[in-house]
Amino acid sequence: MDPGWLALLPMLIGGVVMVVAQIGVIRISGALPLLRAWVFGVVAGLCFVLGTTGWICFLLGRNLADSLIALFTNGAIFACVAYGYFHFVNLGETARRIRILWELRESADGLSYHDILSRYDSAEIIDRRIHRLINTGQIIDQNGRLYATGTSVLLMAKILSLLKRVFLRRATVDVGATSDNF
Repeated sequence: MDPGWLALLPMLIGGVVMVVAQIGVIRISGALPLLRAWVFGVVAGLCFVLGTTGWICFLLGRNLADSLIALFTNGAIFACVAYGYFHFVNLGETARRIRILWELRESADGLSYHDILSRYDSAEIIDRRIHRLINTGQIIDQNGRLYATGTSVLLMAKILSLLKRVFLRRATVDVGATSDNF
């Protein structure tokens, strides 16, 4: 086997480790939120990628500079793969069109347009999102009032907004915007 192709092996197996670790932790825990399970899978996959990359560099007798470049490159490529995998998982978990397709598939008699509209009224969508935010610790409910606790999603929104302004020269919706100022 060509040693150059051997360097790709950690990436391929690392991707499998990431997926299997996520599925395994979800099945074992039973209640772990999807994002935390994804993070667990990414950490497991990244450890595998970096560990095997270092081991292969050692076996091939690579010098320190080449080994560090290989570690950085494989780590960066794996981060991109993990990012893509996150969006693949998130698409199936949150997209309305995927949910509509599943509901249509599970309905033996089919659903009318009115049935679908009744399942997706704005109150129901807001209820689901608020429930998800509470379950992930992003908000808390105290005496009927909701308060933001987690900052990770807000931080991601601010970073994306900044990147859009810098690279696309497009303003995005302000985090504090209301429907009155759109």
